[in-house]
Amino acid sequence: MRSERLPAVLVAFRPGYSSLVMFSKDVGEINSTAFRSDGLASVTRLRIERAGVTGISEGAFGSLVRLAFLGLNRNLLTEINPNWFGRPEVLGELDLTGNQIEVLHESTLSGFLNLTRLSLRENRIRLIDPNGFSSHAALAQLDLSGNRMTRVSPQAFGSLWSTRIGLDGNPWNCSCGAEDFVDFLKDLMSRSLLDRPDQVTCESPPSLRGRPVWNVSLCVMSPPPPAVPVHPKPTGILTSAKVPPSRPTSETKTSVGPEPTTMSSITGTCGSSCHPLYIYMVHLIPTGKVIIIAW
Repeated sequence: MRSERLPAVLVAFRPGYSSLVMFSKDVGEINSTAFRSDGLASVTRLRIERAGVTGISEGAFGSLVRLAFLGLNRNLLTEINPNWFGRPEVLGELDLTGNQIEVLHESTLSGFLNLTRLSLRENRIRLIDPNGFSSHAALAQLDLSGNRMTRVSPQAFGSLWSTRIGLDGNPWNCSCGAEDFVDFLKDLMSRSLLDRPDQVTCESPPSLRGRPVWNVSLCVMSPPPPAVPVHPKPTGILTSAKVPPSRPTSETKTSVGPEPTTMSSITGTCGSSCHPLYIYMVHLIPTGKVIIIAW
């Protein structure tokens, strides 16, 4: 049932009912008039699950002024907006399990001042603003399991003094820099506020994969990449030539000419049959000097 057809159904909704469960598919975006009906003022619980909801217009739930529970499981939502509601402060429970939310901004949950239960399980959350839950001290249950978070600032949970939190199923990074988060989890453990603690495990570095995050005590650094050897460039031209056996091995000659001369030399690879005597000739181009040193 498309969202534009919803008013035809809800206009005949009788006042006095407290719960509304809707079964539909491929709903798309719920527009601002879809739930506009005076008969919905008594509804306190609304479920629209597995309906293909991709978005919700501002004011769409404005007629549900007593709505205390909203279940939008297994839809295609990418955001949460308090402006969906006429009175967001009345909402106590919000279940958005299995949607496609990626980021919780500071303003995402503003207005939900009396929220006690929030499920964002199995979304795509990778980032939470440090002030994302700053005004939600009333939260008793927060489920963030099964998302894509690697690190979260403990500041994000600073106001949740007595909230039971689910953080399992995320690819946590336990390398250096995560000490504050590890300490935060240990504190939750000590107060029995961490759900499924043995499943809150490290994904990286590889040496800690599978270990509970709260059980990490040392700072583990990833091994550095192998160093690339650097060879200094020669300042002159180095050549070698084979010396006949009859020449003295201690002879040193220096010749100086007014102009640089061109020098030819024999360069190659010597096998085991070659004579071990070589001459190394360094041609210093700027001065025109040739130094021959026997070795």
